[in-house]
Amino acid sequence: QRACVLYLPAGIYRITNTLHTSRKNHTDNMVTIVGEAPEKVILLWDGPQDGTMLQWDAWYAKISRITFDGQARAGTCLLYGPSFSTYNETSDLVFRNAKHGIVFGTPDSAGQAENEVLRCRFYGCDTAIQTVNWNSMDIWVWYCHFEDCGRGIHNVMGNWHAWHNRFIRSRISDVSIANLMVFSVVNNTSVGSRCFLDFSTGHTWGAPTSITGNRVLDPTGDWAMALDNAGPYLIVDNEFRL
Repeated sequence: QRACVLYLPAGIYRITNTLHTSRKNHTDNMVTIVGEAPEKVILLWDGPQDGTMLQWDAWYAKISRITFDGQARAGTCLLYGPSFSTYNETSDLVFRNAKHGIVFGTPDSAGQAENEVLRCRFYGCDTAIQTVNWNSMDIWVWYCHFEDCGRGIHNVMGNWHAWHNRFIRSRISDVSIANLMVFSVVNNTSVGSRCFLDFSTGHTWGAPTSITGNRVLDPTGDWAMALDNAGPYLIVDNEFRL
């Protein structure tokens, strides 16, 4: 099928049930959804408590320049899956007031690999970004802003890489890891969060992690980073103000 673009002009779009794309063939949905501007295009959740706003079953696709407002009711703003996908761009989106901003896969669906999250902003989400499938890997989060979230970026399964992001007042942690894989945390800034990096899950060995060039200012918890025995860790050129 030929690629296509869905353009959303300025407006507030009220959603009362989950929007979703449906793939019949493996490489269907090589599409783009783009809004006029994230400040002008708002998807407003008015559906059931803990519902999903958009289930994005896409492949080599792009979604950009839209605001997802969960109104403290949505469970997930943007859910990738259930089919396997790769090479998706998620850029210049705003997520606010939801339990989860972006979720890559579920335990009983296929993985989502080699995807980028670029210049997105997250406000008041319990978990802004999380990977929830063993094959949701190489999720690259670049130049994003996280403010007043519970967790910024979290691994349930799979893995992520966090580069050049800004975290403000995370209630639990800016980035956290629950399972083994390969991670990099590079050139991020954290201000007033409880914890910058939490890898205190009790795993031993098997998660090479690079923690380099980060600036961590005034963490409010007992430690700026918690690292168990998972490693090996490379910790170089970080700045901590405690």
